[in-house]
Amino acid sequence: HVWDIDERGEVNDGENPTAGTDDAFDDFVELFIDGTEFPVQANGDLEDAREIVLGPETMSNLDVTRKIFVSDTQGFARWLDILENNTGADITVDVRTEGNEGSDEGNDIVIASSNGNTTLDSGDTWWINCQQAGSDPCIASFFCGATPTKTNDDINHEYGMVTVPAGKRVIIVTYMSMRSPDFS
Repeated sequence: HVWDIDERGEVNDGENPTAGTDDAFDDFVELFIDGTEFPVQANGDLEDAREIVLGPETMSNLDVTRKIFVSDTQGFARWLDILENNTGADITVDVRTEGNEGSDEGNDIVIASSNGNTTLDSGDTWWINCQQAGSDPCIASFFCGATPTKTNDDINHEYGMVTVPAGKRVIIVTYMSMRSPDFS
């Protein structure tokens, strides 16, 4: 699995060369703090040979760092979006991650979700989607604390107003997985 991680810590396309599929995403896991997208980083540090670190970047008086781990054997990537408050007062910010699937289809297909149905609803913590079986990889997402929405190819994980206590940090975790089109 190839995760095309860019200078903002987003996935550009994503592909599964073993299955001969690509274009799982058209930019995904885009991080927004108070409506401002995490900025482009000139370069990232590599930790433990599999995890890229971007930032910290000051956003809404918080130090924001993105850590992206890519498994070399399991087809998944994990994002840690770390919001650190180094001030003496609590800071509350609006947080969301969003993106677009690469299938380029105008539908809302979800083949499974954590609440047991085939839609992405408030309260879901994971979903699986496979829109163009045979050409695009199936994708799955695991996230906590967000209200998810899906409109056509657009996915939004809205965390809402997040308070980071003075001198503390909040870590938002997202897992994404790509599999062959039959999800085998």
